[in-house]
Amino acid sequence: MTRILMFGLILAAGCAPAPAGAAEHGRLLLIGQPTLWLEPGPGEPNGPPMNWKAGTELTVFADCPPEAAHGETWFQVGQDAPAGWLPEACLSLPPVDFDESSLRAIGQARVDRTAGLPPNYAPDDLVSVGPRYEQDRDYKLRAEAAEALAAMLAAAKADGHTLYVVSGYRPWSVQQTLYERKVKAAGRDQKTVAKPGHSEHQLGTAVDLTDGNEETLLRVSFGESPAGRWLREHAWEFGFAQSYTEHNEAETGYQPEPWHFRYWGIDQARTKHLRALGVEE
Repeated sequence: MTRILMFGLILAAGCAPAPAGAAEHGRLLLIGQPTLWLEPGPGEPNGPPMNWKAGTELTVFADCPPEAAHGETWFQVGQDAPAGWLPEACLSLPPVDFDESSLRAIGQARVDRTAGLPPNYAPDDLVSVGPRYEQDRDYKLRAEAAEALAAMLAAAKADGHTLYVVSGYRPWSVQQTLYERKVKAAGRDQKTVAKPGHSEHQLGTAVDLTDGNEETLLRVSFGESPAGRWLREHAWEFGFAQSYTEHNEAETGYQPEPWHFRYWGIDQARTKHLRALGVEE
């Protein structure tokens, strides 16, 4: 049984009116173009098909917590009126109200599971970076981050470690594709790919790196490779910090990624890096 809020009246029992704490503003963004459910729970979607586009902002009319809906949080959504239910994995928190100066300043914007970027946000100073792991790809970073990356990769090479760029800036739409692909492969409870708008890659200051070894490519084992250890010891010297570590997994909600580094600038990087690793200064 579910409890549905409609025209201000609660019609049944089990779920609650108004959004959960994570959706405190009562609005959520649609990821992809899923079919709605008539009520929360397992099974295939059985509600009406909708023509909302990805990134559409929807009103939350009710929520259903995991203990009442087979381990998942569900939201009853619509535009002018309730239309159906969607699991949390199909929805994203709305963008934080960033001002232009905080987005332009390096290292000022908070981007994580609860603070996101608008679907149309893209930096205006992106430049190509390399060397590229995939030669047919054009990886980009913001100009300052790109300059710092070039210096870091040159220093790594001087110490005997050749590193390649495997990912840089990603627009909201690309992150959406990656997220939906991962959910389809690993389930709606996957914890490795961020929702669109909530990936540091959209900032244009985050980069994924590899030493070219396919066995450690985008794997936790990269952290224990010679190149991975070099990055852990020296990345902060060039303004970069590892974002997702074993130490901060409970805080970030993401599994460790020893290949993923965000550029913060020299002033912040050492503190950010050591904090992520759980090292006291």
